[in-house]
Amino acid sequence: MSFWIAGAIVVSTTAVHLQTQKAQKKAQKKAEEDALENEKQARKAEVFGETEGLGVGSLGKISLEVDDEEEDKRVGKVRI
Repeated sequence: MSFWIAGAIVVSTTAVHLQTQKAQKKAQKKAEEDALENEKQARKAEVFGETEGLGVGSLGKISLEVDDEEEDKRVGKVRI
């Protein structure tokens, strides 16, 4: 009878151990994927920060300056 109890304890302990390992592997894989995604977002943010305000696009150079010399009384005129 004690063999059955000991066997049940060993089997349940092994099952818990295998489930824990599986969960750790899954968490590690998720952490690696998140790290790659965060690195990708950081690179995008860095490029955006470096080019902010330059306004160079496929159609030409875009200037978001306000023309002070313009006699027109419109506020916030955008010159393209």
